Amino acid sequence: MAVEVPAVSQGALPSLAATLANLSIDSAGAAVATAARQRLFDTLGAACVGLATSEGRQARSIDEQLQPLGGARHALDRCRWLASAVRSTEIDDIDIVGCTTVGAVVVPAAVALAAAAPPADGRALLASVAAGYEAMIRLGRAIGGATLLYRGVWPTYVTAAFGAAAAAARWLGLDAEQTARALALALARTDVPPPKALAQPGFRCFALGGAAVEGCIAALAARAGIAADTIDLAAFGQRIGAQVDETELIAGLGAEWRIGAVDTKMFPSSRQALASVEAFLALAPLPHPIADLERVVVAVPSAYRDMIDRARPPANRIESLLGVQYQVALAALEPAALYDALRPTLRHDERTAGFMARVEVRADAELTRQFPHTWGSAVTLHWRPGGETRAEVREPSGSGRSAVSWTALRGKLERILAASGLERHGFAAQLQTRCESIGVTAGARANDAAALLEPLEALAARAEPAHKTPSRRSERS
Repeated sequence: MAVEVPAVSQGALPSLAATLANLSIDSAGAAVATAARQRLFDTLGAACVGLATSEGRQARSIDEQLQPLGGARHALDRCRWLASAVRSTEIDDIDIVGCTTVGAVVVPAAVALAAAAPPADGRALLASVAAGYEAMIRLGRAIGGATLLYRGVWPTYVTAAFGAAAAAARWLGLDAEQTARALALALARTDVPPPKALAQPGFRCFALGGAAVEGCIAALAARAGIAADTIDLAAFGQRIGAQVDETELIAGLGAEWRIGAVDTKMFPSSRQALASVEAFLALAPLPHPIADLERVVVAVPSAYRDMIDRARPPANRIESLLGVQYQVALAALEPAALYDALRPTLRHDERTAGFMARVEVRADAELTRQFPHTWGSAVTLHWRPGGETRAEVREPSGSGRSAVSWTALRGKLERILAASGLERHGFAAQLQTRCESIGVTAGARANDAAALLEPLEALAARAEPAHKTPSRRSERS
C-alpha cells in the first residue's frame, strides 16, 4: 500500500535536498568525478591502515559477533566498521572550515551500500560520494564547526548522520522530497554524546560508525515514507548548542561542489598540528647541530593552541598524533617515524623529552585572524650561537586549495604502509587502478564498489583480534 507523505515546504533543507537529488557526475563535471575517485582512494587507503589499529579491530570484532546471531555481513555492518577504522588513523581528509572529517563517514556509507545493491553504472557511486561531501561540509560550516569543537561539541559526529543520509539518498535514487526527509530524519536522530563517553577507549570511533549507520537508515526510512520536519533546523541547533546558519547551508548551491575543498593529510597527524610539523620539516637541513638549539617557538591560531600544546610525552598513540611537541621532536630526531600510523612503541628517551621541553606553543594574532579558513603555523628556531631560523606554512601539502595528484596520494599511502610495518604488496597500485576506473564508461559493468572492498575484506579476514586494553583517546576533530 502506498504511503501518503506530506509535501515538502520551501526552505534551506529542501533547497539543498533538491540540488543533491539532481546531482549527476555528468552534469557536475570531470573535476568532481576525479575528486570523488581520489576521495575513494584516500579513504579506503586509510581503512587499510585502520584495520590494524585497536579501534579498527574492535569494530570488526562487533561484526564477527553479529554473524552467529543472524548470518552474513551486510551493508550497515560494513559502513560501521569502515567508518570506525578510517577515523582511527588520523590520515583521513578534513574540511577545515567546518572541522569535519568527511571521508571517514561518507565513503563508508556510499561504498557499503553500493556493494550490497549495485546499479548498473559506477557513476552513481561517484555521485553518491559527491552528494555526501556536499551535505556534510555545508552543515559543518553552517554550525561553525571549527569553533564548536573547542566548546566541547565534536562537529564530525553531529554532521555524520546528515552526510551519510545524503550519500545514501543519492545512491538509492530518492527524489527531492524524499531526500529532504532523509536529511531531516538524520538530524532528528543526532545528539551530542557526553564528553566523558567520548574520552573512553574506542568509544569515539565506535560512535562515529554508529552515526554513519543512522544516516543510512534515515535514507531508507524516507524511502519507506516516514515523515519528518524539514523546516525547523533551529531545534537541531539547540540540541547541539549551536546556531544553524541557513544562508551558509545553501550558499552557491550547485555553483562549485565542495568535494574539491577538503584537505588531504599527507602523514598521520591532527590537522591542527600538521602545518607546524611541516613548517619545521621545511627548515631541514638545519644550519646548526640540534645540541645548539635553544628553543623552538611554534605559532598557531589561538582557537586550538591549548589542544596541541602537550609538553608531556604522549601516553599512547592518539596523544602522539595530537600534540605538537612530540611530533616536532620526531621531525627532528626520527622523521621517518612521522609516517607510522600505528606507533606500537613511542619514544620516551631523554633526548626526545629534552627536545620537547624546548618547544613553546604560542597563539599568533595574524594566524588567529585567518582562522578558520586557514589553519597555518610559523616555526622559529632560536640558536645558542645567536640568530634565528624561521619557516611559515599557511597551506600545507594536501591543502584543499590546490589539486592533489594521484602520484602524491599513492606515495602517501605507500609511505604510511611501509612506516607502519604493514606489508601490503601492490595494494596501493591495485586500489588506485580500481578507483581511477570507476564510472569512466557509462552502462552496465561489474560492481565497482564490491571490487573496491575485496582487498579490504581479505585484509580484515587476516586481522588479529582487538587488543583488550586499547589506547585512550583525546579531543580531536
